[in-house]
Amino acid sequence: MFQKELYTSIVAYNLVAQFRRQAAKLAGVKPRRLRFKGVWTTLKHRLLLKPSYSLAEWLKRYDEALVVAAKKKQPQRRQPRDYPR
Repeated sequence: MFQKELYTSIVAYNLVAQFRRQAAKLAGVKPRRLRFKGVWTTLKHRLLLKPSYSLAEWLKRYDEALVVAAKKKQPQRRQPRDYPR
């Protein structure tokens, strides 16, 4: 059971990472500039929790989700953090 959950988590992470790469390409930034949590939330709410009735509708929602995820950027910090993460 543990192995199955681990593999499922790896697949989910890779799905979000690929979606993040596509959103970063759309935004013209590096993938690490986008917040992982923001991209995951967008993917979950816009695609996974809503039922789709046709392929065309799902593709339209996918493109809309990419646009929203492309806006989930990390803040630009002039100085590094004062405290470690």
